[in-house]
Amino acid sequence: MARIAISLCGEGRGHATRTLTLLERMPPGHEIRIFTSADAYELLSRRVPADGPVRVTEIPGIQFQYTAGRLDVPWTIIKGFEFQVRRLGPLVNRLEAELRSFGADLVLTDFEPAVAHAAARQGIPVTSVDHQHFLVAYDLSSLPRRLQWRAAFIGLAVRLYRIRA
Repeated sequence: MARIAISLCGEGRGHATRTLTLLERMPPGHEIRIFTSADAYELLSRRVPADGPVRVTEIPGIQFQYTAGRLDVPWTIIKGFEFQVRRLGPLVNRLEAELRSFGADLVLTDFEPAVAHAAARQGIPVTSVDHQHFLVAYDLSSLPRRLQWRAAFIGLAVRLYRIRA
């Protein structure tokens, strides 16, 4: 069977819930390595048996920033850019070695850039299961202008992640 690496955004629990659903529906026999951070790591490391064919590995990831209990968009953008510039390169290098050691045949990504970049360097196929890619993959011209602008703005984050799947 296949060796599958799954990487997912650690922010919130939606990506982790989607990953749990994928795991439940995956045919038996695959060896799976999950890479994630923050909330998703906390949830998955509790829900995935440590002695099974699935291993959960914690990696650094981008997180939303909050000020006075509210999402701080400018600060989130700054911290995300800082992650891209300072931490992503070394993380991709580390993950490239881990994917090679694991012998990954396929990478499934749910809006997590580092593992996808490492896989691309090695020619490992990458499939995206996130919902953000529709912002850059579909024609959104039928949306009201206000929503087109919002989608374009959010789509910038997808492009900055540069996940090619």
